[in-house]
Amino acid sequence: MDVDLGLDGDVDLTETQATTFAPDVRVNAVAPGPHETEDIEEFLTRRVDAGEFADLTSAWAAVLADCPYESPGDPLELGKLVTVLSSRHVGFVNGATVPVDGGGGR
Repeated sequence: MDVDLGLDGDVDLTETQATTFAPDVRVNAVAPGPHETEDIEEFLTRRVDAGEFADLTSAWAAVLADCPYESPGDPLELGKLVTVLSSRHVGFVNGATVPVDGGGGR
């Protein structure tokens, strides 16, 4: 399932803000792929109910078609990455957009 959410614009915005506010503020972004959350479950359920997919399994299969891991990510992984990016341990990381998509990104 191909969904264009304007990642290029987000990357540009992150890089622009990073250079504008450095060195006082670091700006980084996380670009998540499909993660197993209540929101995506509800979204996929609505699509099943609308007749776009036969069942939730086929809806997930479509979402994960381009993901080499063939399973959704754990939302806790996103939180852990944000924690690291926000810490002083990676103080020289600035202007980065980190994909967390199981390798299924662009």
